[in-house]
Amino acid sequence: MVLTISALQSDIVAHLVLAHQTQMHNLITLTNYQTRIAQFKQLPPEAYRKPAEELVRHLLFANEAPLTQRVTGDTDFAHQFAAQGYVIRKAVRFASSTSQKESSNIPAAT
Repeated sequence: MVLTISALQSDIVAHLVLAHQTQMHNLITLTNYQTRIAQFKQLPPEAYRKPAEELVRHLLFANEAPLTQRVTGDTDFAHQFAAQGYVIRKAVRFASSTSQKESSNIPAAT
Protein backbone atom coordinates (compact mmCIF):
# COMPACT_ATOMS: atom_id res chain seq x y z
CA MET A 1 0.00 0.00 0.00
CA VAL A 2 1.34 3.40 -0.98
CA LEU A 3 0.27 6.47 0.98
CA THR A 4 0.31 9.83 -0.67
CA ILE A 5 1.37 13.01 1.06
CA SER A 6 -2.23 14.24 1.14
CA ALA A 7 -3.21 11.20 3.22
CA LEU A 8 -0.62 12.17 5.83
CA GLN A 9 -1.86 15.68 6.50
CA SER A 10 -1.36 17.19 9.90
CA ASP A 11 -3.25 20.31 10.91
CA ILE A 12 -1.31 22.97 12.81
CA VAL A 13 -4.52 24.35 14.29
CA ALA A 14 -5.36 20.94 15.78
CA HIS A 15 -1.86 20.68 17.25
CA LEU A 16 -2.09 24.15 18.79
CA VAL A 17 -5.48 23.38 20.33
CA LEU A 18 -4.24 20.03 21.70
CA ALA A 19 -1.15 21.64 23.23
CA HIS A 20 -3.25 24.35 24.90
CA GLN A 21 -5.85 21.86 26.19
CA THR A 22 -3.19 19.49 27.53
CA GLN A 23 -1.42 22.24 29.46
CA MET A 24 -4.76 23.54 30.70
CA HIS A 25 -5.70 20.10 32.09
CA ASN A 26 -2.28 19.84 33.76
CA LEU A 27 -2.72 23.24 35.41
CA ILE A 28 -6.26 22.39 36.57
CA THR A 29 -4.94 19.22 38.19
CA LEU A 30 -1.98 21.01 39.79
CA THR A 31 -4.19 23.79 41.16
CA ASN A 32 -6.66 21.25 42.50
CA TYR A 33 -3.93 19.29 44.32
CA GLN A 34 -2.22 22.40 45.69
CA THR A 35 -5.53 23.79 46.95
CA ARG A 36 -6.55 20.53 48.61
CA ILE A 37 -3.16 20.17 50.31
CA ALA A 38 -3.22 23.78 51.50
CA GLN A 39 -6.75 23.42 52.87
CA PHE A 40 -5.91 20.12 54.59
CA LYS A 41 -2.85 21.69 56.21
CA GLN A 42 -4.88 24.85 56.94
CA LEU A 43 -2.38 27.02 55.06
CA PRO A 44 -3.20 30.55 53.93
CA PRO A 45 -4.43 31.15 50.35
CA GLU A 46 -0.92 32.25 49.34
CA ALA A 47 0.01 28.55 49.36
CA TYR A 48 -2.10 27.88 46.26
CA ARG A 49 -2.28 31.35 44.75
CA LYS A 50 0.65 30.81 42.35
CA PRO A 51 -0.77 27.72 40.57
CA ALA A 52 -4.21 29.36 40.42
CA GLU A 53 -2.76 32.51 38.86
CA GLU A 54 -0.76 30.43 36.38
CA LEU A 55 -3.95 28.58 35.42
CA VAL A 56 -5.81 31.84 34.77
CA ARG A 57 -2.89 33.28 32.77
CA HIS A 58 -2.85 30.18 30.58
CA LEU A 59 -6.63 30.26 30.16
CA LEU A 60 -6.38 33.86 28.92
CA PHE A 61 -3.34 33.16 26.68
CA ALA A 62 -1.24 35.66 28.66
CA ASN A 63 2.53 35.54 28.05
CA GLU A 64 2.04 33.52 24.87
CA ALA A 65 4.20 34.16 21.84
CA PRO A 66 2.46 36.67 19.59
CA LEU A 67 1.22 35.38 16.26
CA THR A 68 2.69 37.49 13.47
CA GLN A 69 0.33 36.17 10.82
CA ARG A 70 -2.90 34.23 10.51
CA VAL A 71 -2.66 30.52 11.35
CA THR A 72 -4.54 28.28 8.94
CA GLY A 73 -4.72 24.54 8.81
CA ASP A 74 -4.80 21.97 6.05
CA THR A 75 -7.96 20.18 7.14
CA ASP A 76 -11.50 21.07 8.23
CA PHE A 77 -10.51 20.93 11.91
CA ALA A 78 -10.74 24.69 12.55
CA HIS A 79 -14.17 24.92 10.94
CA GLN A 80 -15.49 21.89 12.83
CA PHE A 81 -13.97 23.10 16.11
CA ALA A 82 -15.56 26.55 15.73
CA ALA A 83 -18.90 24.94 14.89
CA GLN A 84 -18.74 22.89 18.11
CA GLY A 85 -18.18 26.11 20.05
CA TYR A 86 -21.40 27.50 18.61
CA VAL A 87 -23.33 24.37 19.66
CA ILE A 88 -21.77 24.47 23.13
CA ARG A 89 -22.65 28.16 23.60
CA LYS A 90 -26.27 27.42 22.64
CA ALA A 91 -26.39 24.51 25.11
CA VAL A 92 -24.93 26.65 27.91
CA ARG A 93 -27.48 29.41 27.25
CA PHE A 94 -30.30 26.85 27.29
CA ALA A 95 -29.05 25.25 30.52
CA SER A 96 -28.65 28.67 32.13
CA SER A 97 -32.16 29.79 31.21
CA THR A 98 -33.60 26.45 32.37
CA SER A 99 -31.82 26.59 35.73
CA GLN A 100 -32.97 30.20 36.25
CA LYS A 101 -36.58 29.16 35.66
CA GLU A 102 -36.21 26.19 38.01
CA SER A 103 -34.53 28.26 40.72
CA SER A 104 -37.36 30.80 40.63
CA ASN A 105 -39.71 27.97 41.66
CA ILE A 106 -37.65 27.13 44.74
CA PRO A 107 -39.10 28.66 47.93
CA ALA A 108 -36.86 31.12 49.73
CA ALA A 109 -35.00 29.83 52.79
CA THR A 110 -36.44 31.03 56.09
